Amino acid sequence: MNIFFIGASQLFCAYYLDRFASLSTLLNTRFYWVSIGTIACASFGYWINDFFDKERDLINNKQSYLHFLPKGLVILHLIFFALIGLVSGYFLEIRFLLLNILTLFILLIYSWRLKDFLFVGNIFIALLSFLSIYSISFISPSIDPFLLYHYSIFSGLIILCREIIKDAEDIEGDRATNSYTVPILIGIKKTNILVYIILLLSISLLIFSYYYQSFYFQGYLKYIFTSYIVLFVLIPLYKVTLDVKFAKNSLDYSKLSTILKYVIFTGILSVLFF
Repeated sequence: MNIFFIGASQLFCAYYLDRFASLSTLLNTRFYWVSIGTIACASFGYWINDFFDKERDLINNKQSYLHFLPKGLVILHLIFFALIGLVSGYFLEIRFLLLNILTLFILLIYSWRLKDFLFVGNIFIALLSFLSIYSISFISPSIDPFLLYHYSIFSGLIILCREIIKDAEDIEGDRATNSYTVPILIGIKKTNILVYIILLLSISLLIFSYYYQSFYFQGYLKYIFTSYIVLFVLIPLYKVTLDVKFAKNSLDYSKLSTILKYVIFTGILSVLFF
């Protein structure tokens, strides 16, 4: 499902945020290689993360089908995903090739080491989320820069909060495997306050951004857009902001993580208004 979010967000942004875009222009710019490369890199990230996380997932009572696959088969898939990511970058241009190489490298060291250190892994994953949207500008120079920045920053900030919340959800397994994540080093209460502050900042930026975006529309469509944003993006996000202060156990954090995933989905769908 997360991979679907990534592919859909790229496609929607490339098509709806560029007033000159059409199916033919997307084909002519070889946009499909962008999506293929991004999805391949994301798949590499999910597979290698589950590969290294087997022990802590068992402690946290999380089962992945990858845990039951032979090690050789998992490595074969990882090589396949990495090659697809590199080939897609090669068929585009040097910037995409370098970006995919950097992405694969970060995902590798994140799953192997970085996710176990205070805030470093969270920042890298948020940065990759930002770049997955912003990189569209490399092949779509006529895309609206303000809107692209909005969706890139929106994606990065929400993913950052969700990564920290997931660390809080998995605190027992992380502690047992000697990880140094944010919740372990500063405690649950301070982690909740940190997420609360980041979400408040995110909501403030989103309100300003959505207010500016409302001028893109005229008549009743402006009110429909505003109503959609308030009901399906801002209110759920505000609920997480309020609830995170009182979260205490893995079930609480799992619910908050699910709501943030919902916000990412509704945020992506808002692109369709353009």
